[in-house]
Amino acid sequence: MLWINNSIRKDFNWAIKILARSSGVRLLKSLSWDLTEATHTIFCDACPEGMGFWYPSKKTAFFSHTPQYENPDLIFYFEALCVLCALFDAHRQTERGGKFIIYTDNLNTVDIYNTLRALPPYNHLLCASMDIIMAGDHDI
Repeated sequence: MLWINNSIRKDFNWAIKILARSSGVRLLKSLSWDLTEATHTIFCDACPEGMGFWYPSKKTAFFSHTPQYENPDLIFYFEALCVLCALFDAHRQTERGGKFIIYTDNLNTVDIYNTLRALPPYNHLLCASMDIIMAGDHDI
């Protein structure tokens, strides 16, 4: 018998749900595409006072205050959350197959999307992002 904790069980259940509604194996959608092909270009950032994202072409921005916190490592959480919010907003206003360029100045956030791997406290943000990408057949 193999014992697993609730966090791992939740990840397995998420994977089972994704595989069940998948149309098949998709190893790589695209190697690269030109920046001019982007449906949306979005800039994201977070700081101790808040987080926000901006569509330069639309001259539209969104901002939210972040709760006060004492742990300086939490800035990474808000950076990743900001990217998730931008991704959700872009998905909401885009037909299937959108191509999104999302800029962030946080290398840890870039890494979780490049590797599709996150530490447990951030894993739900990555899973939610992948749900959005797969639901809309988007590329980032």
